[in-house]
Amino acid sequence: MIEVTGAVPDAISPGEYVICDLIFSSNNQIFDLNSQNEIILEGQNMDTYTITYHISEDDALSGINPLESEYENISNPQTIYVRVEDTNAFECYSITSFDLVVCLIPEGISPNNDGYNDTFELKGYNVNSLKIYNRYGKLVFNTTNYTDTWEGQTNDGKKLPVGTYFYHIIYDENLQKTGWVYINY
Repeated sequence: MIEVTGAVPDAISPGEYVICDLIFSSNNQIFDLNSQNEIILEGQNMDTYTITYHISEDDALSGINPLESEYENISNPQTIYVRVEDTNAFECYSITSFDLVVCLIPEGISPNNDGYNDTFELKGYNVNSLKIYNRYGKLVFNTTNYTDTWEGQTNDGKKLPVGTYFYHIIYDENLQKTGWVYINY
């Protein structure tokens, strides 16, 4: 009789791990990978499984080259592979993945419908209010509950001329950011 202990764990992908409140505006940030453990195990006993993070799927499958918990991304976004292994059984593991994403406010948009930088994308920010001003300080666009839809137009839908515009956003729990964005068609 063969007795089997352990089971293949159910590894849940966190989807994306997003950092938006940046001290320095950089594509590279420090992510605490272990902060995703509870999401990945989704209620399973954390004492039963070992979770390791890897840069490549091959490393995760082989269980080699695990990353440190405090990890600085090397691209934005960057896919991280997770190996969840039952500590009581040999080769009982699951693999999943998720993306590390650093939110950066774009310094330019080119709304020409080519699929790149067509809108003022504020991914990761829960924007309550967005205001866009021209170089003279005149409000040209404003909205609430923003969903990445500004394509360089006024509130009347008219295309703004090429140039530098200034934004003021209120996001999350009344945090604020101001800066500039260049429109070039």
